[in-house]
Amino acid sequence: MGAHPINEMFPVTRAQALREHARLRASPVPLERPVLILGGWRAPRLTALGLERTLKPLTSGRDEDFLTVTYPLAGSAASAWARAERALLERFSEGGPGLGRPIDVVGISMGGLVAKLAAMDPERRRALGFGFCGERRLHVHRLFTLATPHRGARLARLVRFDAATRLMRPGSPLLRALDDSPALERLVPYTLLGDWWVGSGGTAPEGLVPIWLPPQTLAERALGHFLINRNPAIVADVARRLRGEEPLGRAGAPPPSD
Repeated sequence: MGAHPINEMFPVTRAQALREHARLRASPVPLERPVLILGGWRAPRLTALGLERTLKPLTSGRDEDFLTVTYPLAGSAASAWARAERALLERFSEGGPGLGRPIDVVGISMGGLVAKLAAMDPERRRALGFGFCGERRLHVHRLFTLATPHRGARLARLVRFDAATRLMRPGSPLLRALDDSPALERLVPYTLLGDWWVGSGGTAPEGLVPIWLPPQTLAERALGHFLINRNPAIVADVARRLRGEEPLGRAGAPPPSD
């Protein structure tokens, strides 16, 4: 396995990122908006909760600023959003901060697609063929996506046993329809090179480039898609953006072919 190139637009080592974590933890700041973390396809809750537990002390440190929603039994993006909508209404009063005013969203893998769907008008969702998935839209101020298959997932060409995997098939009409979502107005996509599950080049919509990093550990080389939410540099970059600070990384050249 050859060495991956360095991204000059995101030249942060693991050691540098961990030092940045220490700085951020030492100086919590209030957040302008609540943060919703949406888990991936059929992923265990611990995966997304791990991101919340890392991200929270790097920002405000306040439990009330974060809500994590997972849906391991959901067979479609629509049912995943319906689950997230219920969780938001349980956490906040109807029309409260979770639904009635802008919110920042971090979507892990399919969670980014769920956020794009949630930000669309309910009638538009039904017209596109997503079926019933709630009567409200999520006001996404910023959307941070981690290894989200915006252009489809490589593995979805082979695995299509539910509506979610069919949605994530490259070339899927419903997948392309999600690129009309208002959530794309302030989208920040991230990827790790060597993502054999999705493919790094597919982790941003057409016309956009993801912020990419080479894998920084042996585990990331093998399982980068599943470990991106634990990458210290990417988590630090999201935290700085949530805090209103200058980011560590920026989009530049497209990720090298993997």
